Amino acid sequence: MRFFSAFFTFTGILFVFGGVFELVGSAWFGFKAQQAVGEVISVEKRYLSSGNDGSNFSFRPTVRYQDSMGKTFASAVYASSSEFDFEPGTRVDVLYDPANPEDVRIRDLWSLYVSPVSYTLVGLLCLVVGVFLYPSRVSRRKPNRSARDETA
Repeated sequence: MRFFSAFFTFTGILFVFGGVFELVGSAWFGFKAQQAVGEVISVEKRYLSSGNDGSNFSFRPTVRYQDSMGKTFASAVYASSSEFDFEPGTRVDVLYDPANPEDVRIRDLWSLYVSPVSYTLVGLLCLVVGVFLYPSRVSRRKPNRSARDETA
């Protein structure tokens, strides 16, 4: 039982820290980023795992956009997603870092915030399970009544 408690607690800590780290990073990126309209110029299709229909893929588009000064950039987005199945030529809203215009992300609630929050919630759930499974050091059994009577 202690192994499972330690496993869930450790996993929970990792997920919480990872989720919070990504959430803070996304919030900071969103705070300093500039918005632009980009055009998808290519999409990298990544095979994830075998499913019944063979459709478990993740997509990472490369977009071309202009920054606020009119300079054109083309860059692959920060993260891939099964939601990013765009055709080349599709126009998408992007966020880019003005200090590093190659750092570009699709302006999408899922990739910016929902995914990190999900990791954090899974971590919290694992922590709760880990704490619940931890065996108590204090015995909750009542003393045997006949044993008490014999000593008196």
